[in-house]
Amino acid sequence: MLFVSLLLLQLLPFLVASQQQIHNVAIVPKNLGNADFFGLAFEGCQFAARQELGGTVNCWFNGTWDADVEGTIEIIDELIEDDNCSAIVISVLDPLAYVPVINKGIARGKPVFTFDSDSPDSQRLAYIGTDNYFMGRGLGKLLQDMRPEGGRFGMVSGFGDNLVERVRGVREVLEGTAWREVGTEPKNGHEDIDISLQMMWELVEQYPDLDAIVGVVGLVSTVHVLYSLFVRTVLFGRSPHNLTTKQHIIAHVQQDDRQLDELYRQ
Repeated sequence: MLFVSLLLLQLLPFLVASQQQIHNVAIVPKNLGNADFFGLAFEGCQFAARQELGGTVNCWFNGTWDADVEGTIEIIDELIEDDNCSAIVISVLDPLAYVPVINKGIARGKPVFTFDSDSPDSQRLAYIGTDNYFMGRGLGKLLQDMRPEGGRFGMVSGFGDNLVERVRGVREVLEGTAWREVGTEPKNGHEDIDISLQMMWELVEQYPDLDAIVGVVGLVSTVHVLYSLFVRTVLFGRSPHNLTTKQHIIAHVQQDDRQLDELYRQ
């Protein structure tokens, strides 16, 4: 929620310079299906529009239901051509594939920002998000601290360079420890809560002696089901309730929204 609130405030100078009375800011997530995270981003835009910008901004929520690179690029291109769209805020699925369309928007004079997942080689005006490599290291450290004797672990990820960086951080921290990753790549949850849960079940069924699952995506909605997996689970995401039981050790890593807010305002 905070990411887009902060980005909307960064947009303020560009919106003030515009001749429009009402400004329409398009939020383009990786997919519309991940309401747990991107729905909050949309709420963050609406909150900032009401509380900070006096109702002069409308927030649009544009994207594909599933994580579709080509389909999302087409939507961004349509927003660039739409004179009623004042600015575009994007969570990037493919950092290189998005470069041309982001640069096109900038060339047309339309402010383009990124959040959550970046396209650093593009001309986007700013990025607000997590240091994803550091986040991954935090997940790996949690697992090592929870069980120094190690074991076998699997990972569930999704789309986007931000998640690649989290996976890299997990692996680097656990390299040289007694932990061993199963498989060659994380299971892909396709930015979908139900599919991510299915991938976790597949890991347990495929590796019955699995000791841990590391989810580098926000799988908060699945926590209540994880108790039946009988494995330690380390999650990225917002803090859910009732994380621990006698049979399970479940931990999570999340952004410190208050610190992010303070750094931004400085």
